[in-house]
Amino acid sequence: MQVALWKTIQAPLQGRLAGRGLIVARDGPDARTALKWGNLAGPLTQLTPGARHYSFVKEANEMASTRPTTISEYIQAAPLEGQPHLQKLYAILKSVAPEAEEAIKWGTPFFVEPRFLFAFSAHKAHLNFSPTAATLEPFQEDLEDYKITSSGLLQIPYNKPLPEDLIRKIAEYRLREVRERLDDAFW
Repeated sequence: MQVALWKTIQAPLQGRLAGRGLIVARDGPDARTALKWGNLAGPLTQLTPGARHYSFVKEANEMASTRPTTISEYIQAAPLEGQPHLQKLYAILKSVAPEAEEAIKWGTPFFVEPRFLFAFSAHKAHLNFSPTAATLEPFQEDLEDYKITSSGLLQIPYNKPLPEDLIRKIAEYRLREVRERLDDAFW
């Protein structure tokens, strides 16, 4: 039962729930596995059909199967108050880099050409726009009214207008910056 159950849950959990804070890891040569999510923890032997842990895993797996696979789906799944900002941001980035590959990486919309151009993410009360910290530096004066996180993300609250012209300038600057590089590094 343990091996069959492990094979049943291993692939869906490791690939699709790891990004949601669930850790699935073998914890020894006796092929036991620990599941940890918040205060939930237990060896694989506790994951029997009908047990509380098994139902939790089943519900979490169903939730993960509805994760967005396109940027449009991502925006539709975002908080309603943020969707207008996200749609405008997406349109701006798409117009600046129409040849860029669009992808969902690490649960976040990315534009890649073939290097990382920019990404954005939706949150409860704001969106994050991520061209790179170095790309934001020349625009520091224009960004005084916005928060830039320590990791170089530009936070734009949904209750403020989207600075469309500024985002377009930043995105165009980032595109030029990436195209002028001679290395092959992704970031």
